[in-house]
Amino acid sequence: MAQIHTHYDNLKVARNAPPEITRAAYRAFSQKFHPDRNPDNSDAARIMAITNASYEVLSDPDKRREHDQWIKEVEAASHAKVKASQAVHSTTQVQPQPSVAPPVLHRLVLPLFNLVKGLVIWAFSYMIGIGILIGVLWIIGSAFDLFGGKSSPPPGPKPYQVDPASERSAYARPSTAPNGNPRPVSSGYVKDYQRLHADGLSTVTVDNG
Repeated sequence: MAQIHTHYDNLKVARNAPPEITRAAYRAFSQKFHPDRNPDNSDAARIMAITNASYEVLSDPDKRREHDQWIKEVEAASHAKVKASQAVHSTTQVQPQPSVAPPVLHRLVLPLFNLVKGLVIWAFSYMIGIGILIGVLWIIGSAFDLFGGKSSPPPGPKPYQVDPASERSAYARPSTAPNGNPRPVSSGYVKDYQRLHADGLSTVTVDNG
């Protein structure tokens, strides 16, 4: 809606301002823009003339009432014009844009891409299913071995076996000494056998033959 300029705007007061406010605003403008106070300001006379005209209307109750009525009529007409413009704009139909066919390359590549994507998803799902099946079978097998299933014992060391060929025959004490004399039955010297030491020390010959 277009903004209209009124006498209230000239004095910079509200439309419902009481007379004393209007009078105070007029005095402030007069002191600021009176030609006698502004001999070098060419706009002072023009501004003061507008201020006098606005105060003349707003200080008179009848003229102020007529000015308020004029404001309402102008604003109502402007509002109706805006409403009519909005109604015309809302009834205007927007023409649909013609559809543009995708390029030939796009029409060929898109189905191929969708096919490859579908194969990848299927292969991934298949591998996941195989992994789950193997895991379930392993769990079942472990549970069977744990709750009563038979399982082979872990391999251990072989028991020691004596080789019969390595067994020696029982020792048989010869009845004669190397010099042909009989061996003594108890502790003693073989008759006529050489004594290496006679001073209390002696040597012992062990015949393992």
